[in-house]
Amino acid sequence: MNSRVEALVEKVRALEGEIEQEVARRRDDLKFRIEQGKVRFEDEVLQRPRH
Repeated sequence: MNSRVEALVEKVRALEGEIEQEVARRRDDLKFRIEQGKVRFEDEVLQRPRH
């Protein structure tokens, strides 16, 4: 692989890590988890009134 491609792959990997961190943070904020490809919200969130 040439150095330009290697540099791009390295950037992509770094961004993947940042995305994973942000998703984890939002998951904590919104109180949800993903099970078998579906989003599941905590009961606390489901009981909140919708606007």
